[in-house]
Amino acid sequence: MVASSSNNMFAMGVSGRGVRNALNIFVMALAIEVLYTVPYGLTSSFRPLFLETFGLDNHQVGTLSSAYGIVSMCLYIPGGYVADRFPPKLLMVSALLTTAACSCYLLTGPSFSELVLVWAFLAVVGTILFWSSYVSLIRHIGGEDHSGIAFGFEQTSRGVSAAMMTVALAAVVREAMPAQTAASADVKHEALTMLLMRLAALNVVMAFVIMLALPSGMAARVDKHPAEEASTGVSTILDIIQRPAVWLHALIVVAAYSGNLATDQFAGFARYGYAMDMVQAAQISSLVKGMRAWSGLLAGAAADRWGKSKVSCCLFLSYSCTYSWVALAPIDPTDHGMLMAQIAASAASVFGISGVYFSLLDDVNLPSGLAGTAVGMISVIGYTPDIFMGKISGYWLDTYPGASGYQSFYLFMACVGLLGFLVNLAFAHAVGKCSDLASESHRRKA
Repeated sequence: MVASSSNNMFAMGVSGRGVRNALNIFVMALAIEVLYTVPYGLTSSFRPLFLETFGLDNHQVGTLSSAYGIVSMCLYIPGGYVADRFPPKLLMVSALLTTAACSCYLLTGPSFSELVLVWAFLAVVGTILFWSSYVSLIRHIGGEDHSGIAFGFEQTSRGVSAAMMTVALAAVVREAMPAQTAASADVKHEALTMLLMRLAALNVVMAFVIMLALPSGMAARVDKHPAEEASTGVSTILDIIQRPAVWLHALIVVAAYSGNLATDQFAGFARYGYAMDMVQAAQISSLVKGMRAWSGLLAGAAADRWGKSKVSCCLFLSYSCTYSWVALAPIDPTDHGMLMAQIAASAASVFGISGVYFSLLDDVNLPSGLAGTAVGMISVIGYTPDIFMGKISGYWLDTYPGASGYQSFYLFMACVGLLGFLVNLAFAHAVGKCSDLASESHRRKA
């Protein structure tokens, strides 16, 4: 079992098991980035091309995101249940092949209502087949002592993968759309067709990579537990949801993930605020992904060294300050350096939190055999921004066209970051009290 001795994964440095586990994380991170490029990347990195080719507005793209989020929210708990009971390798391969088929369907030019159904189906695929098993495997590979750096390395792997993939896919689009020229509708359609064909191929390739690279024995559980201990029945679920720290952890994920999704608007900000062309705007997104590559790893290492809650609090403050900078600084369309600095600072903050927030689950002291179920329950609340963030951003961007809409949106996000900081303080207090109670109970029994 891969998790049986993986607690020393990062402490072992370049040992054989450490290298294998690091490669397993990288392969899974690459796979999830390929998988999520269809529902997320098309509406973020390639948002201007997607909008103009399908004839959509920001509100309609928000509707797609809401459809994805609502379906995901309904399926996170069932997804956790599935992750605890079926081989992750089989689930991941199935998800990638199904996403490839969806990419091919998009080539037929579906209507808006059909797009909504596609996004809803992609949510079923990503949530039931991929997400909970993915998070559980990362957490168990890191173990209790190194979960922070494990999730940090996962964020680094996803950042590197996403940055390289965005640059490569932007080059594909550039083949069809010469720089700084007005592209016709046919040219845009050809560019999107080439993009979707590459995405379908990448999903198929990653399905084979997962099939060949991941050990067949990988499973979400760390150890074998008696049936009664591993039960995810009503009594176990009630025990989990009665812990205030679980609810606070879910709210931390809400605030953090909202900040993560806000980075999706930087491509549009570059296009409509700084007058960049579609490919340049997509390339700007590679900077966002690149910041993810190192910020998550450093934040994870810092969390293991100085405390997960403390580091998370500092990052939320940074998140609020950097989005305030984006919202309040004057815009000069010729000053691309300012835009890149703002993107780098904001992305470093929000992706740093992403490298830490699931490691906070260790402080809640839940049974390890219920990791998939716990992740599923927290994700029901934590990933609700998939439902409403698209609508919120669509409101600001369509109501206040141009740069002013983006700045108003980022001022709102600065407030969300501040709320995340306050919730994090409450979480630290809650888990501190729980630890004190557990220690007192242990002393009495002794």
